[in-house]
Amino acid sequence: MRKKPLLDIILSVGLLTFAVLYVWNNISEDTDKVSGTADDLSKKEILEEYKDQIKEQGPEYAYQAFKDKNQQSHFLAHLFGEALFYVAGTDGVGVCDDTFEFGCYHGFFSAGIQEEGMGIISKFDEACLRIWGSKSMPCQHGIGHGLMSSGVSLEEALGWCRKITWQPTGGCTSGVFMEYNFPALSDHTGTAPRKEDDKGYFYPCIEVLAEFKNGCYIELPQWWLSVFSGDFIKIGSLCNEIKDSEHRQYCFYGLGNYAAPSTGYDISRIIKICGSLPSRDSKKWCRESAAWIFLTRPDSHANIAKLCEGSQECLDKLKQNPFYEN
Repeated sequence: MRKKPLLDIILSVGLLTFAVLYVWNNISEDTDKVSGTADDLSKKEILEEYKDQIKEQGPEYAYQAFKDKNQQSHFLAHLFGEALFYVAGTDGVGVCDDTFEFGCYHGFFSAGIQEEGMGIISKFDEACLRIWGSKSMPCQHGIGHGLMSSGVSLEEALGWCRKITWQPTGGCTSGVFMEYNFPALSDHTGTAPRKEDDKGYFYPCIEVLAEFKNGCYIELPQWWLSVFSGDFIKIGSLCNEIKDSEHRQYCFYGLGNYAAPSTGYDISRIIKICGSLPSRDSKKWCRESAAWIFLTRPDSHANIAKLCEGSQECLDKLKQNPFYEN
């Protein structure tokens, strides 16, 4: 069995709520006009309005005001992200977050790629590191979403991930696989799970290069949750079918990741889901990865203690996560 760096596991499975909320908030709205406002404004007019707000208020304040005003709007967040890039350039990478199904990131990175070409990816990565330091993984995760939503193939997007700060799982590659499994709709109104086809339930993980397989398998349970209507027992059985022990482990990590948001972060339900899995190791991996998701949530330490109960190894791994706070 191949050895994997401990920090790789800790960081990758601990993408936190930044990534895991992506699938739970599907929306739809009119793409030609934005209704529900005093006037029905065209996309161009809205874009110009957001540019003015960002210039006048500053990127961070303008984005917070945007979120306070708009409760559910991937489409508008996409336009805000575009405006953000045109005003702030690569420095705007520190403003967007996972709200509205990563809409701000989609618009921001797409605008950058359209404006300057794929060569801008390295500049985005440098900005992520400069702004976020050791906590830059969610930022690179956003780059992955932007890459995959820009129209390139899965192979090309992963190739670009390899050229920036390399994180086998959790960062750019996880953003790519998440976007692949839940692509943004062409009209920017939201996302939808990719359709089942004759390539099977383990595609594309069975075909990607070895260096990308862990990143693929950790994201696959999210898609399965959609395909099998939240049937964790079925998903656990699929993870258990994976022959490679390391890939199987990452699949169960992914299952634990998505058990948390799918239950509304209900500890008792998460423990029940993990307890239904087929082996002692799979139960452990599920609870560990679910615990890591709680790092930025209220009362995180109390909840983590329950999920890691009886496992000092689980607690020790958490303490090495850059998002862990005493």
